[in-house]
Order: sequence, then C-alpha cells, then structure tokens
Amino acid sequence: MRAQAWSGLPSARGVRADRGVDPTVIAWAAGQAAASRVPGTVTSGAAGPLALSANDTNRLEGAPPCLNRPADPTRCQTAVRGRERLVAKHSAVDGAGRLRATPIDGVRFRPTRPVPHEDGTVAEIARTDWPEVVAPIVHVHVTTTEPGRIRAWGLHQSSTDRLFVVKGLVSIVVFDGRIGSPTEGVLNEFKVSERNPGLLVIPPNLYHGWKVIGTEEAFIINMPTSPYNYSEPDALDLPYDSPAARELVPWRW
Repeated sequence: MRAQAWSGLPSARGVRADRGVDPTVIAWAAGQAAASRVPGTVTSGAAGPLALSANDTNRLEGAPPCLNRPADPTRCQTAVRGRERLVAKHSAVDGAGRLRATPIDGVRFRPTRPVPHEDGTVAEIARTDWPEVVAPIVHVHVTTTEPGRIRAWGLHQSSTDRLFVVKGLVSIVVFDGRIGSPTEGVLNEFKVSERNPGLLVIPPNLYHGWKVIGTEEAFIINMPTSPYNYSEPDALDLPYDSPAARELVPWRW
C-alpha cells in the first residue's frame, strides 16, 4: 500500500482518504511529532515530515486506544490536542425536568408555565393555595436591573423573599452561610426569565443576589413576607466587589 505524505499539522485539506490512510491516525501522529520535535518521528524524507500507511495504525507507539479499532467504537476517545483543559458539560435538570442541584434548606422554586391564548400568554405568579406561599402576601414591589448589572449580596434577618422574574434573563444565586444548617455551604443558581418563569422563595439569613445575563432590562417582582420598615430596614448588604464578599460567598459572575 502506498504511503500518505503529510506536511505540517493536520488540516481538512490534508486528509487523503483515497490513499487508504486513517485521518485520525494522521492527526494524532502529526500532533505527536509537532509536540515532541524528536528526530526520527515517523517521517517520509523529502515528501514531508510524516508518511503513514493504513498498516501503521496498530504500530504507533503510545497511540490512544481509539486508533486500535476497539470492538465498541463508541467507547474509544479520539486524541484531541488540549483535551485535558476542556470542561465536561453537566445538565442542570434530570430526565423529568427536576433540578439536579441539592436544594438549600428552606429554598423553594415553583416553575410556572406561560399559557398561550389568542391575544398572547398568561402566567400565574403566586397563589395562596400553593405550598410555597405559606405566609400571607402583605407587600408587593417591582425592581428593575439593567443588562450586565449585578445586585449582590444581601440577606434578610427575618423576612422571606418571594421573587418572580417578569421580564429579562436573570441568574439568581443563593448561598447558605448559616452555621449549623443542614445545607451549610451549599450554593444554588436559578436562571429565570419570562420564557422560564417561576416563583423563588428565599428564607431569612441566606446570601442572595442576581445578575442580568440577558440583553434587556429585567423586571423582578418581590412579595416579601414582611412590609418594608422605613425606619429599620430588615436587609443587610455585603457589597459584591468587597474583599469580604470574595471570601464569604464562593461565586463570581
């Protein structure tokens, strides 16, 4: 069988499948040659720095298992430069659509669904017969945040927040810094928008904040369990950019 001449690093135009050479073998060997620069690495003299035939596949010293044609090709892993630097994807939900993350003790998220009708859509925000809505609704306000802006970190000493994103794509993060909590040290992130709406319930003494990760201004409704106290506000703030925030809350957008 004729050898395949290869010059330089692998490229789509350099693959000559008509000569019977496995492009994966060529790419792997070319990468090995470029990385090692060891004289004598598979060469072809004047034809270029690499010449391989299909018979070379199983004779390449140190070749990854994928080059040896395993019985189950789905289990082989093709050698890719920089693979060790890649990060595996992880699904935020399971097959039933449930969040995989360990929920912080007391935090509740109730997804809702926009129901289409002939004029648009309608979505429920809160109902007193929902198990997530335990305390009565005594105060409702809406806050807006511009794209790319961060509002973090804050916690309430006695009041529970009940947040609902009406418009915009928002990343809301909650961190449990309560000493002795069964979920002490656990962090939850919720990505919510008008396309993925839901009621997020955040109990007292949990650090929480959000960033608008979409391209438009976000509108967030809050229904705290206690009316705002103008003389003695319940909220405590930990500025996001402060050294203390970097030390206490293990999250950066």
